[in-house]
Amino acid sequence: MKKSIETSELNEFFEKLTPGHSGSKTSGFKGGRETFEGVDWEGNTAYYIRLGGWNQYSRGYGCYIHRGALVLKDRKNYIMRRVPGTFSSFAEAWNWMVPSAVRKAWDAGKRIIRQGDVYFIESRRENYDNMPDTHKFLVDNEGFKIVSHPEHAEVALAGSFTAYRQRQISKNFGKAMIDD
Repeated sequence: MKKSIETSELNEFFEKLTPGHSGSKTSGFKGGRETFEGVDWEGNTAYYIRLGGWNQYSRGYGCYIHRGALVLKDRKNYIMRRVPGTFSSFAEAWNWMVPSAVRKAWDAGKRIIRQGDVYFIESRRENYDNMPDTHKFLVDNEGFKIVSHPEHAEVALAGSFTAYRQRQISKNFGKAMIDD
């Protein structure tokens, strides 16, 4: 297993999950933290972190919240992907995030390349319709398609691939982005 994340780095991700971090008006959060360790497909240590507790956002008003995130090793650094805070294990959160087509391809032994929140599965026909606009194509002299993104290392694709985006809870209104 590869090197684990430092506790101080993990605390930074918990801070990002805590209500009021992004400037929202909350007067206090009282609750607990849990960390579940797992391993991603590339053999990196990854984490499912979960917050649960009472969020007081006004003098007489509040609610109990659950927030969760997967902390994954990308080629350059650790990244956080929001997932529901109701899972009880790393495996549950991982299976929710990864599209079913990617899980099936993994079980079938197909070649899968990940760049951030996009998975490329080797296929007979090319299909990049699910690839977000932030990912750009370049073609090098040898015919490889190079996929670039400002926050991730470049990926070279040789052959035909289909792109899939992973699920995550968006920053807008807490709704899930589902591409299954």
